[in-house]
Amino acid sequence: MFPFENILNYIADEQCALVIGPEIMHFEGKAMNMYLRDKVYAQFKDQVKHYYENDGLFLFSSDNASAKSGVAKALKNECFRLPGLPGYNEDLLKHIARLPFHLIISINPDNFLPLTFKKFGVRHRFSHFRKGDRPSDNVDKPTRAEPLIYNIAGSILEDESLILDYDDLFSLISSSIGASGLPNGLQTALTDIRTYIFVGFPFEKWHTHVMLRILCGKASYQKYAGPHRIGAETYTFLANQFKIEFWQPEAGDLWDEFIKAATAYRDPNPERANQPFLRELLAKAETQEIVAIMQAVENGKIQEAIDLLLAYSRNTPFEIESVQISARYQILMQRQTSIDSRDFQTTLNQNIEAILNLARQIANSK
Repeated sequence: MFPFENILNYIADEQCALVIGPEIMHFEGKAMNMYLRDKVYAQFKDQVKHYYENDGLFLFSSDNASAKSGVAKALKNECFRLPGLPGYNEDLLKHIARLPFHLIISINPDNFLPLTFKKFGVRHRFSHFRKGDRPSDNVDKPTRAEPLIYNIAGSILEDESLILDYDDLFSLISSSIGASGLPNGLQTALTDIRTYIFVGFPFEKWHTHVMLRILCGKASYQKYAGPHRIGAETYTFLANQFKIEFWQPEAGDLWDEFIKAATAYRDPNPERANQPFLRELLAKAETQEIVAIMQAVENGKIQEAIDLLLAYSRNTPFEIESVQISARYQILMQRQTSIDSRDFQTTLNQNIEAILNLARQIANSK
């Protein structure tokens, strides 16, 4: 049994990181990552020079750049289909959203967790690693009030960031070694971590051990992992080398027990003792349209958000108001160089708030 009281104390003090791997969900008996890559390989086997099935990595001919681009696009499309398939577990993602981890690192390229946070009203930030010469986004140090979800292996929302072959994997490892290639805010957060929770992590794979070293450094702090099927030799290595304690299935469902312990938890810090520990989720999920608008706003694509709002309000009583918001934004952009930057940012924030508020009014009216 995990020492939940101790783990929850570290979560409360922003010293515990959750690390998510591809085995968090399974489709047709395969871990999510392998299911996706096997599907894509079946589509591109004539264009791919070789497929390393054990690692889910491809080998592309040097004179066939279009094949890699096609694989990236297909991987994104297959990933978008997963929420409609048996095996997709939104309840598990909601459990994670409720637990107040300030830092969540995923070695998966999907955006399911940030989407769940958006759908159920949990404030957060999302960023991902970019390989090669393209810098990763700078991020502020994460907090419980504004947690960071960080995809260390890229994002399906950006094809060029995906880890598709061994060159990509080595680029990630060489850029991240000692965490030096990670954003400053994330680096700072990692130095404060005193315990880790791993779920769905492919511990049998060699590059997982490298990733453990990148994320955890040489620190010998305690680490915990969800239930995994691993050989005795690997189990002994992980227990001794990385001090990982595994959840035993006979102890029940990890997430149910985690939520139960968190519900009963009382923060020993008197300044936080009366504050709710678990995050509250919206009783009714945000609509797909609102999530898309929120995504555009987060990416700084305000015009795209307005276009989505205009489409969402069409043939509703809110159509004129959405046109007015669009007009105010156009005027603001025309005046951008002639007004004080602080006034510009204040007015821009008011426009963004108006976009999101009107979108919710439209959703509540339907």
